[in-house]
Amino acid sequence: MKKAIKAFLKTLKWFGIILVSLIIILLLVRAIGRMIYNKTPEGGINEEMYIDVNGQQQWINIYGEDRDNPVMLYLHGGPGGATSEMDWKVLRKLAGDYTVVNWDQRGCGKTQIHSPQEGLITSELMQSDIDTVADFILEYMGKDKLTILGHSWGTMYGGDFVIRNPEKVDCIIDLSLSVDKDVTAMMNKGVEDYISGAIDYQTAIDKYGEISFMYYNFTGESSCLDSSEKYRKYFSAVKQIMTDWTVNSEDDRVFAEQFDPDKMTELICSSSETDIKKASHIFGESVLPLTDKYVYSDEEGLFDGDVNPLAAAFFNPYYSITDHIKNNFGEDVYYQPVDPANEKSGDVCGVLLDEFDLSEKTEYKVPVYVLQGSNDDYCGVIKSYFDRINAPDKEFRYIDGGHMSTMLHSEELAQFVHEIKEKVER
Repeated sequence: MKKAIKAFLKTLKWFGIILVSLIIILLLVRAIGRMIYNKTPEGGINEEMYIDVNGQQQWINIYGEDRDNPVMLYLHGGPGGATSEMDWKVLRKLAGDYTVVNWDQRGCGKTQIHSPQEGLITSELMQSDIDTVADFILEYMGKDKLTILGHSWGTMYGGDFVIRNPEKVDCIIDLSLSVDKDVTAMMNKGVEDYISGAIDYQTAIDKYGEISFMYYNFTGESSCLDSSEKYRKYFSAVKQIMTDWTVNSEDDRVFAEQFDPDKMTELICSSSETDIKKASHIFGESVLPLTDKYVYSDEEGLFDGDVNPLAAAFFNPYYSITDHIKNNFGEDVYYQPVDPANEKSGDVCGVLLDEFDLSEKTEYKVPVYVLQGSNDDYCGVIKSYFDRINAPDKEFRYIDGGHMSTMLHSEELAQFVHEIKEKVER
C-alpha cells in the first residue's frame, strides 16, 4: 500500500512539474508575442490611453504605420459589444492606409474594466460621448476630418454622428449595416399576411423565411394575434417549422415534439401574468435555441475567418490576463431596465437600438460605403435602405457570409477600405 501511495505521489509530482512548466512556457511565449505586437512602426504611432469623456475615463488605442495618413475611428457593435480583445488584429490590416482609433464605448471593454459605468446610459449621453471622442482625436492627431468605420450597432451610432457632424467626416464605411425597424417591419408583415389569410404557409416561408415566425413578438402591443384562433394558427406554424428543421436530428426533434400549440395558446390567452410569462419562457427555451442553430447554421463561426480570435486574444498587447478575466465575467450594463420599477420599460440596449435606428435617415452629406454579408440582408432590406440613401458618392458590396463576415474576412475588408481611401483622395 505504501509503495502504491509513493508511486502515486511521485506521478502527481511530475504531473505538477510538467503542468507548471507548460504554464511558464505559455506565459513566456505570450510575453514575447505581446512585446513584438506592441512595437511602434517606424514613422507611425502605437498608443493606448484613457481620456476623459463626460466624467468617465474611456479607453482608446491609436495605431498606424504613417502619422500623415488620414484618421479612422472604429465603432464596435452592440450596444456594449466591445471586441478589443480580438479586433486589434483585424484593424491593423487597415493601418497602412489609415491611422486607426479603436475605442471601447461606455460600459464595455477596457473602459468598463477601468471605469465601471454608474447611472443609466441614454442616447443623449452616447451622442455626447462620440462627439467628445471625435473632437479629441481630431485635435490630438492634428486633423480636420476623420473617417468613420462602424460594424453592426456601430453603423447606427456612426451614421447618427455623420448626419449630425458632416463637416468633421471624410466618409463613413459601414460593415454589416443595421436598420432594425425596416427588418422588424418586414418580418412582421410575413406573419401578418399569413395570419390574415392573404398568403398560405408555404408562400410565407418562401417569401419571408422561417425567421419571421421565430422572432415575431407575439406578446407585443403591435402583435396581430388578438384571438385564440390566431394564436393557435401562429404557434402551429412555429411547430411545423421546428418539425421540418429537426426531421434528421433525433436529439433536436424532442424540442419540436414537446412544443404544444394548444398549450401555448391556452397560456398566452390567459388573464394570468404568470401564464403569459410561462409561455414566453417555453418559447425561449425550446424555439429560440433551434432558431440560432438552424437559421444561422450557414454563417461563419469565429474560426472560419483569416484571423484566429484565440491567438489574437492571447497575444493582445493591450490586455493583461486580469483584463481578459474581468472583461468576460463582468456585468452587462446595457441589459439593465430603463425603469427598474417597470419590467416592461425595455432595457438600455433596446432603447438605444430604437432611438439610433437609421431607417428614416437617408440624407448624408458625405460618401457612404457599405460592405454586407450575403446572408445578412434579410429580404434585401439593407440593400433597399442603401438604395434610398442620398449621398455625394456611395457603393454597396456583398461579401460571402453572415453578420460577422465583414470582420472575419479581414483581407477582403482591407482591400475594400484601400479602394475607398484611394477614391476619397482623388
